Amino acid sequence: MKNLKRLACIVLALALCVTAFAACGGDKPSSSTPANNSSTPAESDNGSSAVAEPTAKLDVTNIAEPMDLTVTIQRGHTVADSRVQKWLEDRYNVKFDLIVLGSGSDIKQRVNAAMMAGDDMPDVLWWSDMENEFLQWKEAEMLVDVSEYVNKYTEIRDYQNSQFLETLFYCTEEDGKMYRMPGDVSEPCCQTIWVRKDWLDNLKLEVPKTLDELTEVVRAFTEDDPDGNGQKDTYGLGSGGSNDFRFCIPWMYNYPLTHFNKWVVDDAGKVYYGPVVDETRLWLQDVHDMYEKGWITPNTINTEINRSEEFSKGYYGVCYGWCAWNNPNTTFDALKAAQPEAEWIPLEMVTGKDGTKIQDDPDTVNAWCYWGITSHCPDPERTYAIFDDMCSPEVYKERRFGVEGQEYTIDENGQYQAIVQPGDDTDTDQNIGLRLFDAFVNRKDDCLLSNTPETRALFKQSGDNSRDRYAHQIEWRNPSDLVKWTEIQADVQDAVKEYFWAVVSAQDTVDDARWEQFKAELDGLGLQEAIAEAQTVYDAQSALMETYMNNKTNQG
Repeated sequence: MKNLKRLACIVLALALCVTAFAACGGDKPSSSTPANNSSTPAESDNGSSAVAEPTAKLDVTNIAEPMDLTVTIQRGHTVADSRVQKWLEDRYNVKFDLIVLGSGSDIKQRVNAAMMAGDDMPDVLWWSDMENEFLQWKEAEMLVDVSEYVNKYTEIRDYQNSQFLETLFYCTEEDGKMYRMPGDVSEPCCQTIWVRKDWLDNLKLEVPKTLDELTEVVRAFTEDDPDGNGQKDTYGLGSGGSNDFRFCIPWMYNYPLTHFNKWVVDDAGKVYYGPVVDETRLWLQDVHDMYEKGWITPNTINTEINRSEEFSKGYYGVCYGWCAWNNPNTTFDALKAAQPEAEWIPLEMVTGKDGTKIQDDPDTVNAWCYWGITSHCPDPERTYAIFDDMCSPEVYKERRFGVEGQEYTIDENGQYQAIVQPGDDTDTDQNIGLRLFDAFVNRKDDCLLSNTPETRALFKQSGDNSRDRYAHQIEWRNPSDLVKWTEIQADVQDAVKEYFWAVVSAQDTVDDARWEQFKAELDGLGLQEAIAEAQTVYDAQSALMETYMNNKTNQG
């Protein structure tokens, strides 16, 4: 009963908040305004609340008062005062002080240090994989609620909603407040099957259409000398190292609900932990058998290898890899330099053993990184409006790709041709600064000029073929709600990785007895309690999502 009452309150609060968001400000330019006061209820003489008139939108390209902004960034030109940085500073009459975070563990260390700097706290914070820290910042009122700005300055909102209506749901609190905005959000699916067409031709094999045919190609590429050099030095399937099970997606997704680390849900709304769904043992057995026969690259359990680097060496002939490899100036170039005859082609996903097309691997509609405005910021509304304007198509294209005719051209076929590649030596040597603020809002629509028409079609093909699988995988809006899972997550995931890689690399088995032993080990860590808790959280989240999506649909 307590959970039901709490759920009802949450749904009511979100519904009221979404309704309130429908009101937009006027369109007159004005000077900058203080934080969080553009739609604050005012007290009338009789003590009742009266809603104040919304303030006009700021024209951030026409504000006379200068402003300094300190911003943490992961990507972008790291040399101070690049051309792109100066262009943006002139456009908005601001001075950016960039705190470059680097990558990996360096991000968390430097973000934490920046947020503990007191009066020197950054004005705009970019971060990734810091859910616990985000909760602490929010509790300590170190981040500003930007919900009133999201429907007032609409470039970010409209772009995100054009990709996935759900994305902003995951950034919205139960009371409608928004303390973080999505940074980079992936396409619906980023990967597809790639196969060496020249090897198919050498062996007189047809392009595989079914999983059995794909498996036969993997065998033939290993055993039948596809490169014709008389040596046994090729493999059918490239893995990608033990940090990534996605190399075997066609075999994994041949079975329903299975996954190597995600929570999943069936059509009736019942929640499961993907790695212990019983069908999981079937794809593990399939991949185990291929590895044991020598059809998969032997470095499967090597944690140090780089998938793109291994791909470019050209010693295997099938992989599940990035759609973006289809663009020029990518991983293929290194392979072509070493093997000019090499020809990789993307495949439409094959059909499974039941005769239906296997799904591609869906990506998250939630962001993998976020940005927020801190309480140290001198003018949150102006700051949000600046970053919103930086998401507009014209500004986005120039800060990412440069000026047409200088850094790129559009050829007679309407395709982008780089004169200066973002991030290359010329970009650095000339201090151009392309891709500045890239992970704040990285557009994946037609503004992403570097994708060829063929690549865009490939993204669409794999994305369209991933939606059913996505509907059966769970994204958590507030992972901290999973209290038991948070407690045991690291131990469970470590146990899953250790066992799965041992099976895949033929160092362990997945027969009935061993599989039951594995599941019992996870239950001993508390997995069944975590699954029961996940069901309760999922039910509440689904009700919130339904209310949110209904309001979005009703608002058009």
